[in-house]
Order: sequence, then C-alpha cells, then structure tokens
Amino acid sequence: MRVLHIITRLDKGGSADVLLDLTSGLRSMGHEVFIAVGPTREPQTDIDAFSLKSGIPVHHIKSLRRDCRPFLDCRAFFEILKIIRTIKPDVLHTHTSKAGFIGRIAGRIAGVNVAVHMPHGHIFYGYFSSMKTRLFIVLEKIAALFTHRILTLTEIEKKDYIRERIAPADKILTIPCGIDTGRYVSAHSTVRNEFGIQPGQPVIGWVGRAEPVKGCEYFVRACHLIKEEMPDARFLFVGEGPLKAEMEELARNLDIGKEVIFAGYRTDIPEIMHSIDLLLHTPLNEGLGRVLLEAMICEKPVVAADVGGIPEIIGHGVHGFLVPAGDSASMARESLRILKDKELAAALGSAGRQRALYFSNENMVRKIHTLYNESYQTLA
Repeated sequence: MRVLHIITRLDKGGSADVLLDLTSGLRSMGHEVFIAVGPTREPQTDIDAFSLKSGIPVHHIKSLRRDCRPFLDCRAFFEILKIIRTIKPDVLHTHTSKAGFIGRIAGRIAGVNVAVHMPHGHIFYGYFSSMKTRLFIVLEKIAALFTHRILTLTEIEKKDYIRERIAPADKILTIPCGIDTGRYVSAHSTVRNEFGIQPGQPVIGWVGRAEPVKGCEYFVRACHLIKEEMPDARFLFVGEGPLKAEMEELARNLDIGKEVIFAGYRTDIPEIMHSIDLLLHTPLNEGLGRVLLEAMICEKPVVAADVGGIPEIIGHGVHGFLVPAGDSASMARESLRILKDKELAAALGSAGRQRALYFSNENMVRKIHTLYNESYQTLA
C-alpha cells in the first residue's frame, strides 16, 4: 500500500527512532512509504541522507512547528493537505501531537481511507501546564473522530486515553515500539578505556535528553548518595539538552564533578550500554522507555522511576527495580543493592534480556503491517 507518515519533527529521541525504523521496515515489506516532517533543530539523523539510502521520499513542511503559532499552523494545514492530495495515500499515519491533529483533519478533508495516529507516549502529565493539558485533551477528542486507530505504546497509555474519553477502547490498539535487538547483542565496547575507567570500577549510566521531564537532576543527586557509600563508583551521563550545563554545575556543587562523566550526545549507544553495570532511568513521565530496553538487551540491570509505561517493561524485582519519581534516595538505595550483589545483578540482567527480546523492530513492523491490511480491507 501507499503510506504517508507525518511527524512534527525528527529531533533526537525515541519518536524519531521509531518512525525511521518503522518506515524502513514497512518499505522492506513492499509498502510505498513517504515521510512529511517539520523543521528539526537537533536531528536524530541526516533525514535527506536517510531518504537517499532508504529510497523513502521526504517532504519538508517549513510551517509545521511544535509550539502554537496560529498563522503558521494554518499554513502547515494547507501544506499537509496539498501533500496528501498529491500522494493519495491508502494509509495516513500521523505521529506526535501537532502533526497528529493537523494531519488527521487534513486527511479527513482529503478523503483518506485509513487514518492511524501514534502519540508516542504519555502526555497527560509531566509535559505541560494543566491548562495546556486540558486543551490538548479537547483537541485529541476532536481528532479522534477522524481516526480509525490510535496506537499506544502500552496498555497503561491506552487506559489514559479511555479514562479521558478521547476514544472508545475498540479504536485503541497497543503496539510497543521496537529496537534493533541484533545491533545491541553484537556490540562490543571500548568506552571504559575512552574515559579512563579502571577494570572493576562500578559504572552507573544515564542516557537521555537533558530536559526537565527526564528528571536528570535526580540522577545527579543519586550519584552523590551512591558515591558516599561506594567511593570508586563512576557515573556516565550520556545526552545533550538545555539542562546539561546546569547538571554539570550541580555535580561540581555536590563534589562529584570528577566522578560524573558528561559524555554528551553519542551515536554508539549499544557500546555505551555494554560499558555500564547498571542503568538508572529517572523520568517524571515516559511513554515506554526505549533506553531501558537498550540496557536490558545488553543484560544490564535497571533502576527506573515508576511512571508512564515503564511498569509494563520492568517487573519489579524481576528485571530491575521501580522507584518513586523524583526520589533520589530510593534510586541510590536500589542501585547500591544491585551493585553490591553480583548474583542479583546477573539474574536481573538475564531476565531483562529475555523480556527485551519481545520488543523488537520486527514485531513492531509486523503488527503495524497487519493493522494496515486489516483496516484497509475493512474501510476501503
């Protein structure tokens, strides 16, 4: 089938990874795939190079922005409408909030047979003010009227949509995002040597974008507590973002400036995961938590905030430990518990790897391919 994917932007992060992996997988299954995207400030990849390599055409929508800009939003609507009418897709698949709302309205006017929307996570807390959240819910209710399927990453996210009465349960389908499991299983790391970490030194990792919703402050504060009990521990902070400089200053103020290694943005995440002993994940909200899967597939135990869809990945005490969001003391306590018990760490890592294998790109692409076919046969 001919499938058009629309996303607000392809900045570094999970939603960009999912879209690129999904479109590549769908094209390999024989679908004719197109991407439309707004301006991207910190691209996950060179989208034009991706287009050339994959053979997937990319349409750039200059007026499609994440924030609310009424004049530009109107222009984006007409740009998207023109793209839809030109491509004439059998399936319109929108991603993220802004592209999802404008795209689905335009798709309805253009007479698209099948419209699918993927929000890419829990957005009912942790991101916006209460007023913005209520407005978002109203807009989602309107767009849902023109949507055949809403794809959530977890059953918890699905329950959020039902609770807010955005759409009935039979319109919402849970399909977890995937990771390239083979890439992680086969990776080998020299990261410890790169940063001068000695053999046997415990390393606690944090990977993400340094912004408020990711709770990076609680990681740094947990590091301070861990160091007090385990002085030889080292901490690897991987990622860029608006709070990175503030986190570096906080580490210096807590007298752990030498122990916390700020590695910046990295493309060698499989190698990063193989270099650490434990992943500490600290968000205030999270759709699924791909970074957890990336650690788990490398048999690394995890300690994570008990928010969003994370409990659907991690069984407490089975694959890692869940702690309250913003509770650095609990984060440090559970991390130390794992680091001090090698048998426990090995058991959590082994169970985590088996769990992560379920979340493969192949499974994600196959399920969405099946959804397209079933929806098209029913609605076309």
